[in-house]
Parts: sequence; C-alpha cells; structure tokens
Amino acid sequence: VGETLATGAAGGIEDANPNVLQDPLGTLNFFFKKDMESQRGGPRMSFTLRAKNLLQDERSTSYQVGGLSPQIKEFRRTPLRVSLGATFSF
Repeated sequence: VGETLATGAAGGIEDANPNVLQDPLGTLNFFFKKDMESQRGGPRMSFTLRAKNLLQDERSTSYQVGGLSPQIKEFRRTPLRVSLGATFSF
C-alpha cells in the first residue's frame, strides 16, 4: 500500500490545484476487558482499558503537480489515546 490521494487536482493547466497525497500510516491498538461477578449475587463489574495508536507514527501529506517532485504540505506526529472505563450493574 502506497500513498493515498487525499484531494485530487482540479482546474486547467494554468490555474490547477495540486494533488494532495497522504503517506501510509502504521497503527497499533490495544483493548482489554475484564468482567467480574459477585459470588453472592451482588453487583457485577466490568473494567476496560483501551490504547489507540501505540506506534505514534508520523503523518505527512504532500502536494504534487504533474511530474514534479512532491512538496511537503503537513508533517506531524499522531497522538496516543488511552482510556480507562468501569461499569457497575446492580
């Protein structure tokens, strides 16, 4: 898998908008869930842990017009997101 076309070129040769290409992005996500039930018929509990984008890959997009070399439009590191949840049922 290579570059993805984010926005296609439009217009004529003189006033053309360039193609905007996005480089491939690697991701790694994690999900864990633990369900627990009371032995005496009490409340049930559930805990979850999620982590998204553990690799924190760098994302870049570039302009490309015709056969010219691509020019960097945007370059940034993608964020890591972590969440913890708890559910109690009576």
